[in-house]
Formats: sequence, C-alpha cells, structure tokens
Amino acid sequence: GQTYLAVVTAFFSDGSVALLDIGGKLGLLPLAGMRWARAPNPLERVEAHYLTDVRTALHVGDVLSVSPTTAAALQKDVHGSVGREELPDDGPLFTLEQEPITEGAIMAVDPRSGYMRVQIGGYDFDASSYNRAIQACREPGSVFKPVVYTAAIDKFDYTPSTLIDDKPVVYDDFDNAVRYKPNNAGAQFRGRLPMRTCLKDSINTPAIRIAEAVGIDDMIKNAVRLGIGTPLKRELGTALGSSCTTLLDLMNLYTTLNQGGERRTLRFVRRIVDRFGNVVEEGSAAFDPTLDATSRLDRAYRTLVAPGRQVLDRPTAFIMTSLLKNVVESGTGMAASHIGQVIAGKTGTTNDSYDAWFMGYTRHMVTGVWVGHDRNERPLGINEQGARTALPAWVYFMQQALLDHTTTPARRIVHGDFVAPPGVVQVAIDPETGLLARKGGRHVLEWYRTGTEPEDVAPDKAELNPADMDLYRADF
Repeated sequence: GQTYLAVVTAFFSDGSVALLDIGGKLGLLPLAGMRWARAPNPLERVEAHYLTDVRTALHVGDVLSVSPTTAAALQKDVHGSVGREELPDDGPLFTLEQEPITEGAIMAVDPRSGYMRVQIGGYDFDASSYNRAIQACREPGSVFKPVVYTAAIDKFDYTPSTLIDDKPVVYDDFDNAVRYKPNNAGAQFRGRLPMRTCLKDSINTPAIRIAEAVGIDDMIKNAVRLGIGTPLKRELGTALGSSCTTLLDLMNLYTTLNQGGERRTLRFVRRIVDRFGNVVEEGSAAFDPTLDATSRLDRAYRTLVAPGRQVLDRPTAFIMTSLLKNVVESGTGMAASHIGQVIAGKTGTTNDSYDAWFMGYTRHMVTGVWVGHDRNERPLGINEQGARTALPAWVYFMQQALLDHTTTPARRIVHGDFVAPPGVVQVAIDPETGLLARKGGRHVLEWYRTGTEPEDVAPDKAELNPADMDLYRADF
C-alpha cells in the first residue's frame, strides 16, 4: 500500500523490464505493471494501444512513483493480464503509479436510519477541498431512469412485462428550430420489448417514450418527491439524465426505493454533545444502540407522532427494486453480483463518457459512486462507462463494507433478499410475450401489483396461427 520514489537505472534487453534504484535497493518494474503508461487518446480503447516496450515511456535517470506488487496481482490486474512466464523469475516487483487527473466521489448510507456511513468527495482533500459528493452537479445519465419508470408504474399501472417500442423517434421544436433525436448505444433498435428488458439493458428510446406518456411535469414532480433537489429541465432529455444533479440527491432517490417508497432524512451528524456531556442536538434513530433508555423512548415517540414520508407506493417501489435486481443479475450491472449479495442497482454514462455512475443497494446499505473530471474538457475515454469505470470502485468498497471486522478473520455479513410488501404477486410468464407461461414451457418469475398481472396465456409456438402469417413477405 505504500508508494516510493524510484530512479530508472537500466532495462532488460528485450524492453520487458525496467531496473529501479529505490533507496539503494533493487526493484523490477515489468511491462505488465505499466502497460497503460502512454499518451492518452480518448478516441481509442485503452487496451488497443497498450505499451509493448517499457523503453517507449521511460529513460535511464527518470524518477518515478512506484508501489510494491506480486506476480499474482499483476496476473489479475485488468491492465496486466499476463502469464507468469512473461514476468521476471525473481526479484521485488513494482507497478508504476501516477497522480490521477480523473476525480471521483462515493457515498454509503444505512437506509433504515439514514446515517451517512461514508462520504468521500474527491481523490485528495489536500489537493482540493471541493466536495464532489455534495457540491458537484453532474449529469446522471441512466441512473435517473428509475424516476421515469416508477412514474409509469404509478400513473398507468405499467408492469415489468409491458411492451415498449424501441424504435427510432424524432421530435421537432418548430418554435425554437430544434430537432431532438434520442439514440441508443451502438445505434441499435430492437422493436417492442418488455419494460424489464428496456431497463436491464439501459435502452434509451423506450425511456423517452415512457417519459412522453407520463408527461414532463409529472416526471419532474416524481423526481422531487423521490429526493432530487436540483432544478430539472422541462425536456424529454431529462428522462435520460440530461439535467445535472448531485450524488447526494441520487442517494435520496435510491434510499427511498430501498425503503419501500419512504423518504429518509440522510443524517451526517447524529448527536452534538458539549464538554459537560449535555446533549445539545439529538438526531439519532430510535433504535440507535448508543442511546440510553430515556433517549430511545423519546426518539421512538417522536417517530410515532411524526412518521416518515411515504412518497411512493410500496408495491411500486418493490417492483422497481425487482427491475433493478435484474440489471445486476443479467444486465449492465452484472459485475456487482461478484460480491455474492442480493443487489439492486443501475449503471449510468453521459454523452461522450464525461460521467460514469453506479448506484446500488443491498437490503441494508445504499452506495453510490461517481467518476469523471471536474470540467468537461475531455471525456473519460472511449468505452469508459458506468459498468467499466464506476462499478469496480463500488464492488471494491462493498466487499470491504460488508465484512464484520470485529472478528478475526473478518466475517462476511449477508443482507439477504428484499421482502415483498402486501399488494404484489409473483407470476410465471413467457419472457418473449409477457403473457402467462404455458405449462412446462420456458418462463421467468415476475412481480406485479395485484390486479395488473396478465390473464392471457402465451400462444403455443408449435401451432400455426393464420393470423400471424405475413403473406406479403411469403415466399411462394
């Protein structure tokens, strides 16, 4: 975990290793520890122009920052990814370090109490005290989409199997001479898709169509209800995250979903006590174990007379969580499943990859990560997106946060699955049509608000239905 200054003294003849002098001791810097160290080109994939010779970037006499590593770590590193035969046979191994120009922020909340467990507002506080978790207003990209989807579930009884058109669409604003043509990643369109698939694969045009059906005003009202406090543009692009917001506001949104639609006050300060032990201000939850019996009773009474704000229907919030679980199980957030917990989450990437997000939660912890630059002077790079750039940091943090460090060795904490509230029902449906699955046929289990589940059974694909025949395209 330490970083050292090193001087380059020589190279292997094939350019695979640089020899270092680190305070009089020998160090080896293999190519696998610095393949990324080339002039950045945001128009090319990083893996497409890795270094192939350490001498391309280094010269004898260069002073570097390096960190100790191992052959096993280099073989697992995303930029290393080499076989053992490509590394030196012996000697202390190091990797090249560099002060990043990219910034990031992370927040983690105990959703039930609202306690802010973690807040990191940047890479180095000494270099910049700007708190990107609270002060930075950034475009959220697709992590904003739950606002749109919950509005449709509430207003129109949309279900996870409701079919949405994924087709090109163009909007003309004749008054302002503006044309808006939302696009999907890769400019691909797939026809009519179940709403679950639209969110799982983070497809843009269905989200725009849903927002158009809901109405911009109702979409914005829903955002405010769920905890978004920054001003939002009255345009359809807001459905795709074109209006800036803060990580703190997004934590409000995802904590509300985690808590079944009940807004929590996120607390940075639980209690203020003066030097004589007198409590000046008390904001602890009633179940806080550090409270004495009298204080617990007082907090419980206050909670009773001033209950939480139920801003979203519980069945709607649960169905949204079910959709976000699918994002992790088989969608853009699959890497989050590596921590071995039940997780609901959403990736987000803005135009030209200026911002990368991942917002995710287990049953008892909500965590959000943002990565980007303070100013949009350059993109993060081609193919940099929420799943690739922000999600790994989320996984690394959660792997540590979900350990009980009071035991030796640290014990893994399992949060379990989300509990279904009254008013929802689970049904086996055909994944292609969204209708009830035929007995013995392929199916998926889907949650619905009671009364909105499909009633018709999917047709038997082995039977020919003349109504489905397209005579125009028939080959006679």
